[in-house]
Amino acid sequence: MFRTKTIVLFFVKTVVIYLVLSAPFSFYDETYGSLFRKSSEVIFKRFDQNGFLKLLPTDAPHASSLYVGNYTQIAQDGQAHCAIYKLNTRHFGYLPTILLIALILGSPVNWKRKLTSLIIGFFLISALILFKEWIYIQQICIEKPWLMLYNFSETRKTFIEHFFNSYVSPTAPSLLFTIILWILLIFKRKDFVINEIIPVKKGDVKKSS
Repeated sequence: MFRTKTIVLFFVKTVVIYLVLSAPFSFYDETYGSLFRKSSEVIFKRFDQNGFLKLLPTDAPHASSLYVGNYTQIAQDGQAHCAIYKLNTRHFGYLPTILLIALILGSPVNWKRKLTSLIIGFFLISALILFKEWIYIQQICIEKPWLMLYNFSETRKTFIEHFFNSYVSPTAPSLLFTIILWILLIFKRKDFVINEIIPVKKGDVKKSS
C-alpha cells in the first residue's frame, strides 16, 4: 500500500508533467497534428468501399481540416465534392494522450513497469482515438447523405448519433477512459494490499547464545 508521502509526490509529478506537455506551444500541436493526419489517412484511405478521408493543416496548429468524400463522385478533372469539417486535434487526441503519459511517468512504480505501460498505453490510446474518428466519419455520413456512403438502418443511425454526442464529441469521456486505462496498465493487485504486522508472542522469541 502506498504511503501518503508517495501519493502526494505522485500528484505533484503528474500535474507538473501534464502542465509542461499541455503548455500552449505550437510545436506540440504541430507535431501531434502531423502524426494524427498521417496515421488517419493511412487507416481511412478507403472505407465503406468508396469512401475516402483527407486531412489538411490549418492556420491554427491545434486544428485540421477534415475532408470526407466518395471516390465515385470524383470528376474527370480530379475534383470531388467533399464534406468539410474542422477537427480540433488537441482536444480530440492530444490531451488524452499526454494525460496518459503524465499519469504513467508520475506513478510510484519502477521504470521497467513505466516503460512497458507507456508503450502499450500509447498504442491503446491511439486505437481509442482512431475508433472515435471512425464514429465521427459515420456521423458525417449521416449528416451528409449526399455522400452516399454507408447504408444505415434506423437503429444503427440512432446508435451512432447517440454514441457520437455522448462519448466522442465531449472531451471528458476520453479523459475518463484514459484514467481507467492507466489504472489497468500500471498497477498490480499487490500494490493495494496492506502488509499486516503479525505480533510475536513473548515465548516465541529466543535469545541468541
